[in-house]
Amino acid sequence: MSENFRFVIERTATSFETTIQVLEPIISQGMIRLEARLEGDLDGPLLRSLRGSFAACPKFW
Repeated sequence: MSENFRFVIERTATSFETTIQVLEPIISQGMIRLEARLEGDLDGPLLRSLRGSFAACPKFW
């Protein structure tokens, strides 16, 4: 799988950190990068919903 899209949830001692990265290669100019990092409390129902949404996404591989 490519690294063009990454969604990472990491647990720290006090909260969860969520990182979303989108990379789009541009042949003549290199690469465009969008990154967002959020920190906060995530509860069980939200995590289950996220997991279900990602599992339901069409996969090309």
